[in-house]
This record gives sequence, structure tokens and C-alpha cells, in this order.
Amino acid sequence: MEARMPDNAGTQARIASNMWSITPSDTATFELETAGIYVGVGGNITVKKRNSQTQLFTAVPQGTILPVNSIGVMATGTTASNLVGLV
Repeated sequence: MEARMPDNAGTQARIASNMWSITPSDTATFELETAGIYVGVGGNITVKKRNSQTQLFTAVPQGTILPVNSIGVMATGTTASNLVGLV
């Protein structure tokens, strides 16, 4: 499934109008591309970008909102948990 941009894409400052619990997966993608990811329990997060490349963020502290556009969170390399996708 190809992730689509949210209706409010392109705005400078926005408040999340949609959110969901993220279960890291090496194969699944999100229905919507995130504008950010809330990190409930800190650790490493490997996000999947629109071009299918991945990016590892290391030692992300708990309580962080990681401001990234992502179509998925990989299970491989991700140690953080209680992740929430924000759009």
C-alpha cells in the first residue's frame, strides 16, 4: 500500500488530527505518512521513508516527538516502544 499525504500536508505548524499506535514491521507501511512520531519508551527507531530508504535515529529519549515524515517503522533496528504516529 502506498502511503498518501494527509489533507493538512504542507502547513507550517499543525496540531495532530489523527494518531495511531505503531507496531514496528519490516514489511507493513502506514496508510498515511506521518508528520511525527511520539516516543513513549526511548531507544532507537528505524523509519522507512517515502523512497523506501531507511533512517536510524539512535538514543531517542522517551517523551520525544520525532518530527519526521515516515511511511513505516522498521522492526529491525528499533528498540523504542509505545510509538504513536501523528498526522
